[in-house]
Amino acid sequence: MSFRQLWEGTNNDTFFSRLDGRTKLCVLFLFALIMVIVDNPRTLFILFSISIALHIAAGTPVYKWKVLAVFILFGLWGSVASQALFFAQNPRTPILMLISPAFPVLGALTDGLYIYQEGIVYGAIQGMRSVSMIVLGLLVCWTSDPRQLLKGLSSWRLSPQISFMLVTAIRFFPVLAAEAGEVIIALQ
Repeated sequence: MSFRQLWEGTNNDTFFSRLDGRTKLCVLFLFALIMVIVDNPRTLFILFSISIALHIAAGTPVYKWKVLAVFILFGLWGSVASQALFFAQNPRTPILMLISPAFPVLGALTDGLYIYQEGIVYGAIQGMRSVSMIVLGLLVCWTSDPRQLLKGLSSWRLSPQISFMLVTAIRFFPVLAAEAGEVIIALQ
Protein backbone atom coordinates (compact mmCIF):
# COMPACT_ATOMS: atom_id res chain seq x y z
CA MET A 1 0.00 0.00 0.00
CA SER A 2 1.43 3.35 -1.02
CA PHE A 3 0.68 6.81 0.32
CA ARG A 4 -1.14 7.55 -2.91
CA GLN A 5 -3.42 4.51 -2.59
CA LEU A 6 -4.22 5.58 0.94
CA TRP A 7 -5.85 8.82 -0.20
CA GLU A 8 -7.25 7.83 -3.59
CA GLY A 9 -10.80 6.74 -4.10
CA THR A 10 -11.42 3.03 -4.46
CA ASN A 11 -13.22 1.53 -7.40
CA ASN A 12 -15.30 -0.96 -5.47
CA ASP A 13 -18.82 -1.82 -6.53
CA THR A 14 -20.81 -0.85 -3.45
CA PHE A 15 -24.06 1.06 -3.14
CA PHE A 16 -22.28 4.17 -1.88
CA SER A 17 -19.75 4.14 -4.72
CA ARG A 18 -22.54 4.01 -7.30
CA LEU A 19 -24.40 6.99 -5.84
CA ASP A 20 -24.44 10.19 -7.88
CA GLY A 21 -21.96 12.87 -6.80
CA ARG A 22 -24.80 15.31 -6.11
CA THR A 23 -26.42 12.84 -3.76
CA LYS A 24 -23.17 12.34 -1.86
CA LEU A 25 -22.58 16.09 -1.61
CA CYS A 26 -26.18 16.66 -0.43
CA VAL A 27 -25.82 13.98 2.24
CA LEU A 28 -22.54 15.54 3.35
CA PHE A 29 -24.08 19.03 3.48
CA LEU A 30 -27.17 17.86 5.40
CA PHE A 31 -25.00 15.87 7.80
CA ALA A 32 -22.90 18.99 8.43
CA LEU A 33 -26.05 20.99 9.08
CA ILE A 34 -27.33 18.39 11.54
CA MET A 35 -23.95 18.36 13.30
CA VAL A 36 -24.24 22.09 13.92
CA ILE A 37 -27.85 21.93 15.10
CA VAL A 38 -27.76 18.85 17.35
CA ASP A 39 -26.39 19.26 20.87
CA ASN A 40 -27.44 15.99 22.51
CA PRO A 41 -24.40 13.74 23.13
CA ARG A 42 -26.39 10.55 22.47
CA THR A 43 -27.69 11.84 19.17
CA LEU A 44 -24.18 12.95 18.16
CA PHE A 45 -22.88 9.47 19.01
CA ILE A 46 -25.67 7.89 16.94
CA LEU A 47 -24.76 10.12 13.98
CA PHE A 48 -21.09 9.20 14.43
CA SER A 49 -22.08 5.52 14.49
CA ILE A 50 -24.06 5.99 11.28
CA SER A 51 -21.00 7.47 9.54
CA ILE A 52 -18.91 4.49 10.73
CA ALA A 53 -21.64 2.09 9.54
CA LEU A 54 -21.54 3.73 6.11
CA HIS A 55 -17.81 2.97 5.93
CA ILE A 56 -18.56 -0.66 6.76
CA ALA A 57 -21.25 -0.76 4.07
CA ALA A 58 -18.88 0.86 1.56
CA GLY A 59 -16.25 -1.80 2.20
CA THR A 60 -13.49 0.58 3.31
CA PRO A 61 -10.19 -1.35 3.25
CA VAL A 62 -8.32 -2.10 6.50
CA TYR A 63 -5.44 0.27 5.74
CA LYS A 64 -7.90 3.13 5.38
CA TRP A 65 -9.57 2.15 8.66
CA LYS A 66 -6.20 2.71 10.32
CA VAL A 67 -6.10 6.26 8.96
CA LEU A 68 -9.67 6.79 10.12
CA ALA A 69 -8.78 5.54 13.60
CA VAL A 70 -5.87 8.00 13.81
CA PHE A 71 -8.10 10.91 12.75
CA ILE A 72 -10.77 9.88 15.24
CA LEU A 73 -8.39 9.38 18.16
CA PHE A 74 -6.36 12.55 17.58
CA GLY A 75 -9.48 14.60 16.83
CA LEU A 76 -11.25 13.51 19.99
CA TRP A 77 -8.14 13.65 22.15
CA GLY A 78 -7.22 17.14 20.96
CA SER A 79 -10.70 18.49 21.52
CA VAL A 80 -11.09 16.91 24.96
CA ALA A 81 -7.60 17.93 26.11
CA SER A 82 -7.91 21.55 24.99
CA GLN A 83 -11.37 22.03 26.48
CA ALA A 84 -10.42 20.23 29.70
CA LEU A 85 -7.56 22.67 30.22
CA PHE A 86 -9.06 25.91 28.95
CA PHE A 87 -12.78 25.61 29.71
CA ALA A 88 -13.89 29.17 30.50
CA GLN A 89 -17.58 28.80 31.33
CA ASN A 90 -19.06 28.55 34.80
CA PRO A 91 -19.67 26.40 36.70
CA ARG A 92 -16.47 24.44 36.28
CA THR A 93 -15.23 21.72 38.56
CA PRO A 94 -11.46 21.22 38.74
CA ILE A 95 -10.60 17.53 38.97
CA LEU A 96 -6.81 17.87 38.77
CA MET A 97 -4.40 20.75 39.36
CA LEU A 98 -1.44 20.76 36.96
CA ILE A 99 0.14 24.07 38.01
CA SER A 100 -0.56 25.58 41.39
CA PRO A 101 -1.36 29.31 41.55
CA ALA A 102 1.55 29.56 44.01
CA PHE A 103 4.05 28.12 41.51
CA PRO A 104 6.73 30.74 40.67
CA VAL A 105 6.09 32.77 37.50
CA LEU A 106 3.76 30.29 35.70
CA GLY A 107 1.35 30.16 38.63
CA ALA A 108 1.06 33.93 38.74
CA LEU A 109 0.68 34.18 34.93
CA THR A 110 -1.95 31.47 34.59
CA ASP A 111 -3.66 31.71 37.99
CA GLY A 112 -3.12 27.96 38.10
CA LEU A 113 -3.74 25.33 35.45
CA TYR A 114 -6.50 22.82 36.06
CA ILE A 115 -8.32 20.03 34.27
CA TYR A 116 -12.05 20.74 34.42
CA GLN A 117 -14.74 18.06 34.44
CA GLU A 118 -17.17 20.16 32.39
CA GLY A 119 -14.40 20.86 29.87
CA ILE A 120 -13.91 17.14 29.27
CA VAL A 121 -17.61 16.68 28.53
CA TYR A 122 -17.80 19.78 26.33
CA GLY A 123 -14.62 18.75 24.47
CA ALA A 124 -16.03 15.26 23.85
CA ILE A 125 -19.22 16.73 22.38
CA GLN A 126 -17.32 19.14 20.13
CA GLY A 127 -14.84 16.43 19.14
CA MET A 128 -17.70 14.12 18.20
CA ARG A 129 -19.00 16.78 15.82
CA SER A 130 -15.68 17.22 14.05
CA VAL A 131 -14.67 13.56 13.80
CA SER A 132 -18.12 12.63 12.48
CA MET A 133 -17.69 15.13 9.68
CA ILE A 134 -14.14 13.94 8.98
CA VAL A 135 -15.32 10.32 8.81
CA LEU A 136 -18.16 11.12 6.42
CA GLY A 137 -16.00 13.48 4.34
CA LEU A 138 -13.37 10.79 3.90
CA LEU A 139 -16.09 8.35 2.90
CA VAL A 140 -17.22 10.72 0.14
CA CYS A 141 -13.63 11.28 -1.03
CA TRP A 142 -12.73 7.59 -0.91
CA THR A 143 -15.83 6.42 -2.78
CA SER A 144 -16.09 9.14 -5.42
CA ASP A 145 -14.43 9.75 -8.71
CA PRO A 146 -13.39 13.44 -8.82
CA ARG A 147 -15.14 13.80 -12.20
CA GLN A 148 -18.35 12.65 -10.56
CA LEU A 149 -18.04 15.41 -7.94
CA LEU A 150 -17.17 18.00 -10.60
CA LYS A 151 -20.24 17.04 -12.59
CA GLY A 152 -22.37 17.33 -9.46
CA LEU A 153 -21.00 20.76 -8.52
CA SER A 154 -21.35 22.02 -12.08
CA SER A 155 -24.96 20.86 -12.31
CA TRP A 156 -25.76 23.10 -9.33
CA ARG A 157 -24.57 26.10 -11.33
CA LEU A 158 -21.65 26.64 -9.00
CA SER A 159 -18.94 28.77 -10.52
CA PRO A 160 -16.82 26.56 -12.81
CA GLN A 161 -13.66 27.99 -11.28
CA ILE A 162 -14.72 27.12 -7.73
CA SER A 163 -15.94 23.66 -8.79
CA PHE A 164 -12.66 22.98 -10.56
CA MET A 165 -10.59 24.18 -7.59
CA LEU A 166 -12.50 21.97 -5.14
CA VAL A 167 -12.21 18.89 -7.28
CA THR A 168 -8.57 19.60 -8.10
CA ALA A 169 -7.78 19.79 -4.39
CA ILE A 170 -9.44 16.41 -3.85
CA ARG A 171 -7.80 14.92 -6.95
CA PHE A 172 -4.27 16.02 -6.17
CA PHE A 173 -4.25 15.24 -2.46
CA PRO A 174 -3.19 11.63 -3.23
CA VAL A 175 -0.34 12.95 -5.38
CA LEU A 176 0.84 15.25 -2.58
CA ALA A 177 0.56 12.40 -0.09
CA ALA A 178 2.66 10.15 -2.35
CA GLU A 179 5.34 12.79 -2.69
CA ALA A 180 5.34 13.38 1.08
CA GLY A 181 5.85 9.64 1.51
CA GLU A 182 8.83 9.72 -0.84
CA VAL A 183 10.33 12.60 1.12
CA ILE A 184 9.87 10.71 4.38
CA ILE A 185 11.55 7.63 2.89
CA ALA A 186 14.41 9.75 1.57
CA LEU A 187 14.92 11.35 4.98
CA GLN A 188 15.11 7.94 6.62
